[in-house]
Amino acid sequence: MDESKGHSLLGLYLCLVALQKVRTIVLTTCDEAVREVANKIIAISTADIKVKGELWNQPDASFALLGDAEPTFIVEVAWSQSQQDVEDKAENYIRGTHGKVQVVIVLNVLYPDLEEAVVSLLVATHDDGFRWEQRRKVIHSDHLEQPDGVVGLYLSDFCGPAGLPAAYCRPPAGVSRNPVMTISYRVLGAIFRAARHAQYPKKYQLEQEDHDILSSLLPQDSEELRHHLQEAKCQREEAER
Repeated sequence: MDESKGHSLLGLYLCLVALQKVRTIVLTTCDEAVREVANKIIAISTADIKVKGELWNQPDASFALLGDAEPTFIVEVAWSQSQQDVEDKAENYIRGTHGKVQVVIVLNVLYPDLEEAVVSLLVATHDDGFRWEQRRKVIHSDHLEQPDGVVGLYLSDFCGPAGLPAAYCRPPAGVSRNPVMTISYRVLGAIFRAARHAQYPKKYQLEQEDHDILSSLLPQDSEELRHHLQEAKCQREEAER
């Protein structure tokens, strides 16, 4: 089977999780200015990252403000790519755009065994540099219990800090501030296991708990993803008979 199926599903689910977090801010904030900004954040399936006017790369998924040609938040999935290669790519997104890209979240699957997946979070700094906020944290391993942990995000990761109250902006290194939104390793693990199942449905099953987590993420019009989850449920039930 073409490895792109699992790769694409991993990026799509992660994009849906992040978008859900942004929509929660829209629904819960009492700050009208914050709500207005959050309402303009959109997910982009394919975006062109240009360096000196020339096309450099196209990330797996990204977020930007409505009407903005360049993304601010990038999702990279490494399915068969080496960890170092995808980390170099993440650093180049920030370096090449001089900090226009605020955050790159990387999900790396240890291919071809698919027994482990790790998450990394790279953030831009105020001097056009970057720092690894999290690096190679295990979100799933066939040889370990489900790891605890979260990836902490801020609204500024999706749109830049301009016009936002400090509480919604990622702080500089050494400054403590609670994240505005979090994505748990449990959810990221479920996303990985769904992608792994899609790649090799006869080898890997999707457990009920993962099915429930993923179902809660999906918009009502996500027919293709809902069909995938229903197929996974039927296969699991058949195996249990």
